[in-house]
Amino acid sequence: MAAFPRIALLAALCLPGLALGEPQPAAPGETYRALSSDAQSSLNNAIAAALGDSLQTAVDDFRVGTTGNGSLFYRTEIAALGATSDGPREWAQLHGESFCIAADNPQMVTVAARYGAIARPYPSSAEALIGLKLGECRVVVEDASLLENIAELPEWRRFNRLLPRLADANMQLWVAAKTSELQEKVDALQQQWHANGRLQALVEQAIDDVAFQAYVLADTLDCH
Repeated sequence: MAAFPRIALLAALCLPGLALGEPQPAAPGETYRALSSDAQSSLNNAIAAALGDSLQTAVDDFRVGTTGNGSLFYRTEIAALGATSDGPREWAQLHGESFCIAADNPQMVTVAARYGAIARPYPSSAEALIGLKLGECRVVVEDASLLENIAELPEWRRFNRLLPRLADANMQLWVAAKTSELQEKVDALQQQWHANGRLQALVEQAIDDVAFQAYVLADTLDCH
């Protein structure tokens, strides 16, 4: 899926008649970018960059995705966030309603099929959050850790009703290296990073980046 340029996003927010987040088809085989704050930044990128730095090799030597190949680095579930006053109180109330979601999220089909809801994909997690504020969907469906963090922020007090995590809708990121020798080093680092908190620090930074980008984008709503 082509990235949605930031200038186009700002135009969509500030010019009458332009809408953010029109439904867009995903490019075949495109990898989901977890906790994405913009077209370049995501947890996928952060993990690959940190591995490249630690192992003194190119970032392109690693493929970070949801395919289940390689070493499992990150696992969480999805949740949903809606308006405080009139947002859905349970997942079943999404029947016939639209939900904002980052493009290629592997649980998009699950939510649509299970609850009869209509997916509205966005180029990034941050833009999906703004779609909720613009009223383009009833809830935003995202990484539960992100939404639980967002719900506690004062700027989201009008949109802090959380639907619970779906325990059977896992979100996972795996890292596959180009060579078996490099994969062994990746596997070793995966264990170390889980133990010493390095991975959690990368996750928290990615969450902070999404929250900050959403905050910046939300400022432009005043000119809409």
